[in-house]
Amino acid sequence: MARLLIPLFLVLFAALPANSQERPSVMLVLDASGSMWGQIDGVAKIVIARQVVGGLLDDIPASQSLGLTVYGHRVEGNCADIETLVAPAVGSNEAIRQAVNALKPKGRTPLSDAILIAADVLKFTEAPATVILVTDGVENCDRDPCALAQSLEKAGVDFTAHVIGFDVSEIETPELQCLADVTGGKFLTADSADELSAALVSVAQSPVKAPPEPAPLQAPVREPITAQFDSKDANGIIFGTLEWSIFGPDGPVVEGHRQNQIVIELTRGVEYRVQARKPQTGETAEITVVPTGEGLTFTRQLVFQ
Repeated sequence: MARLLIPLFLVLFAALPANSQERPSVMLVLDASGSMWGQIDGVAKIVIARQVVGGLLDDIPASQSLGLTVYGHRVEGNCADIETLVAPAVGSNEAIRQAVNALKPKGRTPLSDAILIAADVLKFTEAPATVILVTDGVENCDRDPCALAQSLEKAGVDFTAHVIGFDVSEIETPELQCLADVTGGKFLTADSADELSAALVSVAQSPVKAPPEPAPLQAPVREPITAQFDSKDANGIIFGTLEWSIFGPDGPVVEGHRQNQIVIELTRGVEYRVQARKPQTGETAEITVVPTGEGLTFTRQLVFQ
C-alpha cells in the first residue's frame, strides 16, 4: 500500500506549476483519528501513512512550500482536536517527517474544520492554495464537507482540495468525492492497485485546474434527489416525534412536519438549512447541507447535544 500511495502523491505535486513563484503553497491534512490503528495486510494504517509521507518528502521539489495539519491526534472524542503542526514553508520537509512519525491516533474525524483551518493558514482568499487530504473515513463531527467546499471555492483565489480515501468504503466515497469535485481537485482511492492506477492516469491527463466556464445564459436545470433526515442524541437514534423544518434559498420548503424522520425531494446542489425540534422541550438541532452525490438518496443525521 505504501508503494502505491507514494507515486500518487508525486503525481499530485507534479501537477503543480514548475515555477516556484507560481506554485501554490500546499497543506497536507492527515487523518490521525483512532481508526488509523486499523490494519491493512497486517500493517497499521498510521504506519503506512508514515512510510508514505517519508517517501513523499524525499522526492518532492525542494522549492515547494509545504505544511502539515492533523486531526484526532491528542484527545478522544473531541471534534476540536485539530492542529497545524508545521506551517507551510520551503524547507519544512524534516519538520513534517518528525511530526508525522510522532503521531499517536486517538480521536474523531473533523475533516471539514481541518480543511477550513488549513485553508485559512494558507491565506486562500489572498493567494492560490492547495490542500491534500488523506483520510480513512468520512466526517463524523456534524459538518457538511460539500457545503464547506462550495464556500471555499467561492471565497478562494484558486483553492483546490485533492482527497485521498485511504481504505474507505463505497458508502463513504460520495461525501469525500464531492469535496474534491466542487473545488476542481481529484478524488482518489487507495484500496486496490487497479483503482489507484486508473486514478493516477486520470490525474496525469488533467494536471492543471481548469478555468471556470462562462456563466450560461440560462440557469441550468437541477435534478431532484430524495433526501432523508433523522436524528440522535447521546443515547442513539431518537424514535419519538420531532418537528422538522427545511429552509431553502427561496424560503421554507416544509415547516413543523411532525414525525421521527423526514423523507423529502430536494434539489441537488442547492443549500438547505434543516432543523429538528423536540416538541416536549423545545430543544433544536440544525445542520446546513447541499444534497449531492451519484446515489438516488441523500441521507444525513442531526445530533442533539
